[in-house]
Amino acid sequence: MWESPQIPVDEKRTSRDLADCANVLLWCYPLHALRSELASFHEAHMKLESVGEVIASRTFTLAQQEGPPAEVSVFLGKPQQMLGFDDYYCPCQITGAGLDRLWYLCGIDTMQALQLAMRNLRAEIELLNQKCGGLLRWNDDETGWLGFSDQ
Repeated sequence: MWESPQIPVDEKRTSRDLADCANVLLWCYPLHALRSELASFHEAHMKLESVGEVIASRTFTLAQQEGPPAEVSVFLGKPQQMLGFDDYYCPCQITGAGLDRLWYLCGIDTMQALQLAMRNLRAEIELLNQKCGGLLRWNDDETGWLGFSDQ
């Protein structure tokens, strides 16, 4: 049975330290276990109760076989410095159609945190769209484009 590695927790550890640790662990351990370990590290330090100040949002329409379309909303919070860390986090939230998910992405500075959050939001929405059979729409676009840039 595989055991997940224990990442030592210092008083002040940066995302760069975690990234270095993650690069080493990536070659040695299954990816799902690494993600779980890094998520546990951050969850031990900070739990979000809300997205905070919203700096961007988007509403999607989810066509349903029965009944009116449902709305799925995405919110991006203002990047903020993590307490006790040099790094920044950017909160994200997806709500609607039975979802209420709140999480954050960390970066070395506010720009990196924001960029990572945008990439992650795109991936999460695309995954949700796949799970919904491609019925998620933005701005009534029938081609299925969800409004995120390609890069």
